Formats: sequence, C-alpha cells, structure tokens
Amino acid sequence: MNISWGIAPWLNWTSRVSKAPSTLGARKVSALRSAGTLAYTVRVSKIEPSYRYIVRTPGVRGGHPRVDGTRIGVHDVIGLLQNGETIDSLIANCFPDLTRAQVYESLAYYEDHRGEIDVLVARQMSTGES
Repeated sequence: MNISWGIAPWLNWTSRVSKAPSTLGARKVSALRSAGTLAYTVRVSKIEPSYRYIVRTPGVRGGHPRVDGTRIGVHDVIGLLQNGETIDSLIANCFPDLTRAQVYESLAYYEDHRGEIDVLVARQMSTGES
C-alpha cells in the first residue's frame, strides 16, 4: 500500500508503510530509508516579513528603507520618535503626509532590523544629515 502524507507545505512524506511518520521509531525510519522504501522531501523556506509601506530603491536615500511613495526614511521616523516626538505629533508637525499605518509599519520594520536602523539614526544624528 502506498501512502502519501502532506504534513505541511514544506514537508511531504511518501512511504510504503501503514503508520504515520510520527509513530515510526527512529530505527524503523532509518531501516526504511536505507531500504529505499521511505522517501521524503524537506523544503525549508526562510520566512521574510513583507512590508506594505516600506521599500528600498537603489539611488533613493542611499538605498536605505523608506516609506513607499515618499523620500522619508524609516530612520527619519525612528530618530524623531527616539528624540521625543509622539506618533500624533510626528504626523501633525513633522510628516503630515504619512498615515498612522505607515508610522506603525516603520516601527515594525525597526523591530525586525534594529541594528541597521540604529546605525542610520546614529549617523544622521552625528552628522546632521538626512
């Protein structure tokens, strides 16, 4: 009897045994593998978060992450927030064209890429450039 299990999109089992792979002992799996009766494929994909409002464009703001449709860098938003601006004051006084969603996504990007953005903020603060 040929049984196929779809455990997950990245893990597919095909076997000529009557038990599910999780119930097979390690020795039995090893024996079946060496006998050629158990075939499996493991495809692991790295999960990269996607950002709806954050883009990188070579030649625009040095290729650093920025808010899509603007020249406002993620590090600009984060730098202002680190220096005392609130989300409301940032939108009202500094970047009136940004939406709350864009600011929150900048924060999400910062959480995932803290080291990169911290370096850009520090560089901007030390040289006074944007």
